[in-house]
Amino acid sequence: AFELVPNAERLMWGTNILTNSHGMRDDEVTLAKPLGTRRIAAIGDSFTFGWALPGPASYPQILERFLNATRLDGQPPWEVLNMGVGAYATRDEALVLRHKALRFAPDLVVVAYFFNDPQIEPVVPITGFFSETEWWQHSDLLRRLARRSFRARIDDLGGGDYFEYLHAHEPTWSSVETAFADMGQVSRETGIPVLVVLFPVVSTAGSPLARFHAP
Repeated sequence: AFELVPNAERLMWGTNILTNSHGMRDDEVTLAKPLGTRRIAAIGDSFTFGWALPGPASYPQILERFLNATRLDGQPPWEVLNMGVGAYATRDEALVLRHKALRFAPDLVVVAYFFNDPQIEPVVPITGFFSETEWWQHSDLLRRLARRSFRARIDDLGGGDYFEYLHAHEPTWSSVETAFADMGQVSRETGIPVLVVLFPVVSTAGSPLARFHAP
């Protein structure tokens, strides 16, 4: 439903955000892979994007520096392309793999999974902005009831824990299963391995994710 704007620069979350001509928070790269270069496409949400971090501190750029610093003499260099976008769900990441990442001919795809990635309901502001407005959303009363229902589902299915709810709620978890199945199909079709990396919960009391945690 949404992507990063190409060739953009903006100060956000106390750091400067720059995107290249492909709409990635990364250095400028060519679509065609340079001869002798190995590429990794890093796909994910704000953890891959590098939320509240300067670009060089994002994990794709750290990984790229590490791989190039430790490669042996004569081995080809590495490029790690940061295709992370804040608020993406696994459903979005599967689309990035099939329709964007493959055009860059990666040798490996890394999908960073975080525990809110099953979220497909428009509760995140940016996600809600790009979602079609339902008829009932024009009513403040119905919006309040929907919000109360959402909190009740978190209590009932997740014991008050937002992440537990996402993995117990059938529509959201099914979206993850479908997305991973599609990623697997892409991998079989192209021969490009897809590595799923699980990101831990590292939020603190002052972070935006803290409100989703049970006390």
